[in-house]
Amino acid sequence: MAITTDDTTTIELATIGADVPDGTTIDVRPTRGGLEVDRRDETFIIEGEGSRCVLTGVIGRDEMPDRVPDWLEAALRDEYGIKEVVLGR
Repeated sequence: MAITTDDTTTIELATIGADVPDGTTIDVRPTRGGLEVDRRDETFIIEGEGSRCVLTGVIGRDEMPDRVPDWLEAALRDEYGIKEVVLGR
């Protein structure tokens, strides 16, 4: 199956209990190896399948975050059933 922009899911973060201003959204796209999550000018690269995945990079940042953002874990848990996202090293 080809992946298209129609496969993108927009999630309003406040509706899933994330501590962000109302109207804050992310766009989530499936990739061959996992998911790409766009928020503001950054793209979070998530690899893996099932209930445990790895944050392997962030496009638009010079460094990896110190921890997986709470809003990211909440969105992936609620929408995709991913129970744990760990930092790749």
